[in-house]
Amino acid sequence: MVRIFFILLSLTAHCIIHAQNYTSKDSLEFLLKNDKEDTNKVNHLKELIDVIYLVDPKQAMNHSQEMTVLSEQLNYKNGIANGYSWQAYFNQILGNVDFSIKNYFDAIKIYEELGSLNDIAICYNNIAVIYRNRGKTELALKFYFKSLEMEVEEGDSNMIANSINNIGIIYLKQEKINEAIGCFRTGLQINKLLGNQRGIAKSLENFAAIFLNQEQYMDAYFCYSKALNIYIQIN
Repeated sequence: MVRIFFILLSLTAHCIIHAQNYTSKDSLEFLLKNDKEDTNKVNHLKELIDVIYLVDPKQAMNHSQEMTVLSEQLNYKNGIANGYSWQAYFNQILGNVDFSIKNYFDAIKIYEELGSLNDIAICYNNIAVIYRNRGKTELALKFYFKSLEMEVEEGDSNMIANSINNIGIIYLKQEKINEAIGCFRTGLQINKLLGNQRGIAKSLENFAAIFLNQEQYMDAYFCYSKALNIYIQIN
């Protein structure tokens, strides 16, 4: 039942986003046709990628390459970093993980020059996801902690809670149950303080995973039910 709900929710959101995105897409493509080869064009390319990357990833990837090349010609560092970051994302979803990791590190190098801690944190988080998906839990843990370090320095409580939960998931995969519980409890407390309902629901799902691991099925069902009710309320 839970799985069916999430499938229906995803399909509904996709239809709404698809309709909204193509309105913005037309407007941005019109602007790009009249843009000079300057930073405005770079920024419009970035905005267009933001709009279409879910519905037309192939075209979005082409635009990310165009954005990177133009930014390099202009020595526009923010554009170069964003271009590398987007190329890393597309290589990641295409399974070109070695290229993806290289792109993320290229982006990080420039974000460090710009002092953009939030963007550095996102890149480290995405590198951690790559290693997590490849089953390299120690490397995933290393980069989740790097991401967390940036988030703490930036003071971004939402991202801190997210990273702590991600670290807990790695501990759970490593069967370090006490460490995982500590992370999930901390993540839940932060999300409650923030009033972040989606984060609370995610934390409850993580606790459900703990209970499933321990074969405490009624407790797992209770947490999943509470998480589902929150998702229903916020959507």
